[in-house]
Amino acid sequence: FHSFALKDSLNQTLNVSGIFDAKDLDYNLGLVANDFMILNSATKTNAYAYGKGYIDANIKLRGTLNNTIVNGNIAVNPKSQITLLL
Repeated sequence: FHSFALKDSLNQTLNVSGIFDAKDLDYNLGLVANDFMILNSATKTNAYAYGKGYIDANIKLRGTLNNTIVNGNIAVNPKSQITLLL
């Protein structure tokens, strides 16, 4: 593939672009998201984390399954309201 998009329940997009070689299992991918919802759960749904979480991300992944290099930035959006139970 060269690109595809994931949509959250609010129709925000996480774009994935690049190259994935299924034969050799190597890849060079970019992931970009703005205001993408990564968490939307009630207290009864998840024992460790609940609430609504949104991220902005710009990530590069390259390498193989045994040697992956990840570079980028991920920021939790200020409108997120996440509770973590420790």
